[in-house]
Amino acid sequence: SGSRGFFALADDNLAPPILVKCDKKHGVPYVAVLSVALTNMILCVLPFQVVIVVDVFLLVSAYIMIFISAMILRKKIPTEQLKFKIPGGYAFLCLLCIVPMFVGMCSFFINGTEYFIGGMIGIVSGPILYFIWKRRYGGLAKKDAVGYPLNPRTRLAVGDTRRMAFNFFIISVMGLIGKPWLYWFEGSDYFGAKDGYYSDTYPTGILNTLFGNWGAMLHAIQYSSYVFMAIAIILYVISMKVEPKKGQALK
Repeated sequence: SGSRGFFALADDNLAPPILVKCDKKHGVPYVAVLSVALTNMILCVLPFQVVIVVDVFLLVSAYIMIFISAMILRKKIPTEQLKFKIPGGYAFLCLLCIVPMFVGMCSFFINGTEYFIGGMIGIVSGPILYFIWKRRYGGLAKKDAVGYPLNPRTRLAVGDTRRMAFNFFIISVMGLIGKPWLYWFEGSDYFGAKDGYYSDTYPTGILNTLFGNWGAMLHAIQYSSYVFMAIAIILYVISMKVEPKKGQALK
């Protein structure tokens, strides 16, 4: 089922077009399916718990964006154009979306330092790949240049630099909150820690091998958060220069 995401991205010109290649007899998107199968073969060398937690981390991130989209689209799309409408009014819809979003955000901080770092890397990969593939393949502007206009100065969608700045800002805030939280949460007898730091090795040991110890991982979260905040500020400053003002024509 994971191949559907790749297929949809490629169909929207936001991923390599080969991913929409289908079997002529049955219509199966075999390239996308095989790419997911190859990824799974690589992930099989990791402990199953690691695969599940990282997978859930990324899925939760995607669902949070879906909930945000639902609240925005409910306001943007005229009522008469809605094919299905959740009853109870807009406030009830927000309640249905905000509660699982809160649960999802909490889940980011309770799976441990390594999973937190892995999840942050996964989330950061999103805007990076989007930037590369949007500029290379054109994105939705190829399907509907009027509905999804490109900014000729960035070759991205209008407003993308501002949205990417917000994305990196959120990731930075998560990291700045995550370091003191994980220091307290994992620096307990439950995890076998002494004085807030692990006396031996980190329980799972995957990133521990790379960083050396748990304390180094926490510092990596802190300093990467500073970097992401700097990127957010730079992108926001750039957006003020390259993004058109409201009602201003694209040049």
